[in-house]
Amino acid sequence: MRSGAARADARIPRTRGIVVAGLSWVALVVIAHLWGTALVRADPAINLHAPPLFGHFDSRLGLKTVPAVMVALMVVVLGPLATRRLSWWGLVLVSTSSAVAWAVALAYVNGIDALTAPLERSTEYLSVVPQVSSVSDFVADYVDRLRSYPIHVKGHPPGAVVMLTWVERIGLGGSAWAAALVIAAGACSVPAALSALRNLSSEERARRSAPFLVLAPAALWIATSMDALFAGVSAVAVALVVVALGRSGLRSDLTAAAGGLLGGCALLLTYGAAPSRR
Repeated sequence: MRSGAARADARIPRTRGIVVAGLSWVALVVIAHLWGTALVRADPAINLHAPPLFGHFDSRLGLKTVPAVMVALMVVVLGPLATRRLSWWGLVLVSTSSAVAWAVALAYVNGIDALTAPLERSTEYLSVVPQVSSVSDFVADYVDRLRSYPIHVKGHPPGAVVMLTWVERIGLGGSAWAAALVIAAGACSVPAALSALRNLSSEERARRSAPFLVLAPAALWIATSMDALFAGVSAVAVALVVVALGRSGLRSDLTAAAGGLLGGCALLLTYGAAPSRR
């Protein structure tokens, strides 16, 4: 009886902390929204239509929102139990799968076409793939022809177009396969973050972070934006280097080499992967 009462007493401060943290977060969002709204009214040139975010409020309620709500509820309710009961690799697998489900469910709010539509725009990388007759010539002439490419292509290195061209040439062309690749790569940022945190801190902290990583706002970009692929490749590269630091011998060398190679690939996908000094 005493041990049960002691455990109950120990849970009270923890519950209070969760409640205080949650209310503090809500207060922060509300204050930021009210403050941002006041700034926009004073100066419309600020151009924030959904302060403190750049965008527009667009409520979508209906049957298509049900999958997203169900996935979120499952992660919130079952996530803490999974972090305690599953093996490490089981948790990694479940977290990654849940991140995919969450990203797809969020995109599905706008219809199933929302998974591929962002990649089919004329400003995107897929629109350039039909123009690539030779990958080597495309890369060699990339800078000279930069002005002729769509805005997203000219703002990045040639790696994304090259990758999509190779994918098409092995028979996996089109926006559907590209979307699958982007979603898978973007979701890889979850196991990458878990592995890095496990090696830098502890497995317990990594386990406790899993539900938060699954439901992170980055899911809005995972299905589907090429930025998600860039993030996934970069995250895995960093995670491999971190894991290599905790190893020794040949295993460390091979893991570090894989991280460096993937980091080089990230540099060919996005300039954002390059560290900068200011």
